[in-house]
Amino acid sequence: VTSSGFAHASVQLQPNNTYYTTVRGITNAGNILLSVSDGFTVDRSPPTIRIDRLTDKTSSETYIGAGSTLYQKTPDALSAMWHYDDLESQIKRAWFSVGTYPYGSDVNAKTEVDISASLNSYFPLATVLPDITGKPNVISIWAENDAGIVGRVTSAGVIFDTTSPDQGVVKCPQYVGVLVPVNCKWTGFLDSESPIQKYIVTMGSGQGASDVYTSVVPAYFTEHSFIGVTERLKHGKVYYVTVTAVNMVDMESYAFSGPIAIDTTPPKYGRVIDLHTSYRLDVTDNSATVNFNSKVCDDEEDCDSLDATCSETLSTVSVTWQPFSDYESGIARYQIAVGTTPGGGQIRSYFDIPNDAQYYTVTDLDLMGYRTVYVSVKGENGAGLASVATSNGLHLSYLSQGLPPVSHIGINDIFRNSIGDVDFQESFDTFRGSWDVSGDPCSILKYEWQVQRIDGQIIQPWLDMGVRTSGMNDGLQMESGALYYSLLRVTNALNYTYIIRSNGVTIQQDPLIPGKVFDGDITGYDLNFQPSRTWVSANWDGFGLPSAAIAQFDVISGNPGLHVNKDILSEQTDHQKVTYYEVAVGTDRRFPKTRDNIVPFTNVGRNKSVTFYNLDLVPGSGLYYFTVKAYSASYSITTAISNGFRIGYDGSIADWTTKRRENEQNALTKIEEVKKLPVQDTIWMIDEYTSLRDDDGQNHRILSVMDTKNLYIGTLMANILELSLVQQCRDLICICALTPLAGKPRRPKSVTFKDPSYAEKAAGLDLSDLGIKYMYDGMPKENEPVKMRTCSVCRLRGTKELFKKCSSCQALLYCSRDCQKKDWNRKGDMGAHSHKIWCKKMKMYMSKTEEMRQFPFTYAQETTSEYFDMAAYKTFLEKQGVLDQGLWRRECRLHGDETKCLCSVPFGELPESEDPIFLPVESSILDEAPEKEAKLLHDWEAYYEYRGFRLDSPIAILLHWPMTLYHIIKFCYPNDHPEWWDSVDSSCFKLDLIGVEKEVEMLCLFKELGYLCPDITIDIILYGVEISKDVHNKTYEHNNVKIQIVKGPYHKRADEHRKPHLVVGLNAGLGAYQMWGQSLVKLRTDRIPAYFTDYCQYSCECARTAVEGLTFGTISDPVVNPFRNPVRKLAEENDMPWYSNGFLYRIIYPSK
Repeated sequence: VTSSGFAHASVQLQPNNTYYTTVRGITNAGNILLSVSDGFTVDRSPPTIRIDRLTDKTSSETYIGAGSTLYQKTPDALSAMWHYDDLESQIKRAWFSVGTYPYGSDVNAKTEVDISASLNSYFPLATVLPDITGKPNVISIWAENDAGIVGRVTSAGVIFDTTSPDQGVVKCPQYVGVLVPVNCKWTGFLDSESPIQKYIVTMGSGQGASDVYTSVVPAYFTEHSFIGVTERLKHGKVYYVTVTAVNMVDMESYAFSGPIAIDTTPPKYGRVIDLHTSYRLDVTDNSATVNFNSKVCDDEEDCDSLDATCSETLSTVSVTWQPFSDYESGIARYQIAVGTTPGGGQIRSYFDIPNDAQYYTVTDLDLMGYRTVYVSVKGENGAGLASVATSNGLHLSYLSQGLPPVSHIGINDIFRNSIGDVDFQESFDTFRGSWDVSGDPCSILKYEWQVQRIDGQIIQPWLDMGVRTSGMNDGLQMESGALYYSLLRVTNALNYTYIIRSNGVTIQQDPLIPGKVFDGDITGYDLNFQPSRTWVSANWDGFGLPSAAIAQFDVISGNPGLHVNKDILSEQTDHQKVTYYEVAVGTDRRFPKTRDNIVPFTNVGRNKSVTFYNLDLVPGSGLYYFTVKAYSASYSITTAISNGFRIGYDGSIADWTTKRRENEQNALTKIEEVKKLPVQDTIWMIDEYTSLRDDDGQNHRILSVMDTKNLYIGTLMANILELSLVQQCRDLICICALTPLAGKPRRPKSVTFKDPSYAEKAAGLDLSDLGIKYMYDGMPKENEPVKMRTCSVCRLRGTKELFKKCSSCQALLYCSRDCQKKDWNRKGDMGAHSHKIWCKKMKMYMSKTEEMRQFPFTYAQETTSEYFDMAAYKTFLEKQGVLDQGLWRRECRLHGDETKCLCSVPFGELPESEDPIFLPVESSILDEAPEKEAKLLHDWEAYYEYRGFRLDSPIAILLHWPMTLYHIIKFCYPNDHPEWWDSVDSSCFKLDLIGVEKEVEMLCLFKELGYLCPDITIDIILYGVEISKDVHNKTYEHNNVKIQIVKGPYHKRADEHRKPHLVVGLNAGLGAYQMWGQSLVKLRTDRIPAYFTDYCQYSCECARTAVEGLTFGTISDPVVNPFRNPVRKLAEENDMPWYSNGFLYRIIYPSK
């Protein structure tokens, strides 16, 4: 043991605490010696250094620490001040350095500094000579405490910039116009020391002046638009733009633009002349030939001689123009456009042409269908102002190119006050003609008119009519019974001449034989009373008929009647045939002014009955009369007037009132019969007609009912105290249903109030026991409970009891005899749709009904039934377990959950489903390629057997889309187009599917087409207008099938470099949609094999009419598609068999 020593112990010490060491010794005598040290403090952290000032910036003004940058103009501005903090030990010493990087000393070596009592240090101005080459001067500071720990910090970099930015270049337009912004750009303002902090942009009357405009823009701008300043600029003066660049130390440099002149006037322009596109030749004069084909004109006379009125082509236009001029700023560019209006660019929008051009030819146009086109030339000066000159219009000539006219051209035989072409006339000394050849837009130089008799004798030689469009010769001597016709020789502006003739007029002087007019709606019988004061009817017959064809007799009522013997109607001569009738209603037949003072003369065409509605006639003893004017084919006029009628019932108004009340009482006792009435798909509206107070002071409420066509059905008056509004409404509906004022007994589908506020007053009204729905605001939506049918003429909807079928074809439904007659005898533009023409065809279509029902499926008898409506389809899908699932969501409009109805979702936006087929067995089969080698499959039975489907599987409802394509590719295409089939490269069969809708949501089904055609790679593009833009350019690829979707019409979107092997349109409706026209033009031009399907044969025949009417060829006879959808689509207005992709045909192009 010694008297001194060294001890070491490992202990956990805490910073900023003071610790003491105690040594205790024990002597040999057992005494204890104790000694304590003066203590030590634990310090483990370096001193903290905070910079308070750097150059002239303090830490309270801006951040002056590491990472930031300060800029200074003078080198002697570098100085700094800082202080230290250390709570655990004292600061022993401190030093600093200055470098161009943190903790560097390349500018000033490390130098110790004094530490004041307040723990501050600094170095004053001019102590350090900084770097002035643009590099940062960074001050680094160190401090050491008593524990030997060193802390350090760096300041912001201080950059000294003693020079202005480099001078830049400012570019502005040499000329500007009024109300046009002045756009200027600048470059070259650079500063190697400090960046540009802003630009000051001014405009003034001199360099550096700002008397017009001043603005400050950020440093990252390199251009500026002076908006609104041109209003303050004066024409003829020059202005300058000055751009001043300011760097971070506020040193500036500036640059000026060149002089900017103000041009407030657009260029001056001359004429634009349409040039002939064909070479014109004068064999007698070479100089004339040269002039004819010149492309440039100098004076008005030369321009007039070159101006073309009509075009010889539909693909090219050519123009020349007198040069534009602008003495201030010159012409900067020319543009040209072709449009249907002066200055317009509807056909070809404006595009640039060479500035030195004096004429130009626009090619690759498609002017088919246009009448007049205008070529416009735009000249733009240096100030951006433009002028447009337009040609006086180029009329397109179709006839001279062997094309049909845009619209009908022809010559009519007329006479004074006639309408349209006439076949007969009375005058033997006057012959008139009028003509219209505007269907060929080419201007006419002259018309020449000649009149001939049918035997070729010239009655009037060629007469020059100039450009008049009608002619008259009143000095002729024509023979009765002879036919005369006009010849018109037309010479147009191309000197092309053609001749047209009229169909002739026969001279016939016999007056029109008058007929008989009968009050009432019973054909051939006259009524003395009509029950309604708001509508009245009349019918007539016998006008122009031979006397032996009509016989008058009296019926039991004593009113006269008329019977027409139709067996001898053939004796009626053509000139006695009525062209149209005019009908009026008046109060007195003796005077012209009172014959039409209720209803003015109204043209009813060739109808022989009429009903006028919305009248306000007075019941009682006053008489009303119908007057009928008949106009014959020779425009003879004859008038017949009825013997008059009263409003009410036979006897008196009291009798009528009594009978009406009796009907009301009977109706109220036959409520059960209301439920048995047929339903009309309409809404009856209850309205309060008026309220009355009788002599006893009792208030009466009068309610009326009208339908959606404002036709009154009935009224009911009741004492307000004796009958509630609800009960009165129920009684009124019963009365109107059983004894309506108009039409036969029926009940409406729905009833509501014309004034919605009445719904609150009639709370509790319930008509469900009558089989009628009461509608009010906020009522829940319900699916249609019964199957509705529709009249094929007037579109009235109701239950089947309201209609009858055509007794011959059994195809069309009619609500009344009048509608059936109207459909049978359609005239004019609708004549081609007359049922007289279509009846035999539809009878043949109906004969296909049973053939179309032939399917191998166990459910076929159900899904092809004439009673399989949408409600039945919903039940069928529910039984199959697929309603509202996957791709089946598009199959039925009646959904289990109305909130999930996807009927209105655009095609292509149907939410994707994890299992689109939703039939487990079928899904697994369709996911894999067939194990056996594919063979030719002729129908559904062969396909189901090949793929292993059960015959109760509904998968054919979805697969009929790809299977129809399979049938076309494998059977129809090779047989009809063997030369195309032989040229098919197995590496790529290109198919364009056009007019698509729901097909874009069934892409996964088309892989089955690839499985069944493994020997070829199928490249399909789907084109559709009625699809969502979200699926545009969407693609799908599986093995040998590749699909792309394109939104838009086929004729516009088809790739001109792609030549498909086949074009197909499924459920196309070529005759129903005008959009097919241009696509058919493309098909005819490219002559690509094209196949289409439709729901029914009627649609196929309409397609034939459309194709042949457009002279695109014709179609093949439609055949039944063996892979049609096994679900019948029921049409409301007819009973023809409709099936999706039911019938198949192809386009047969005309011979080349």
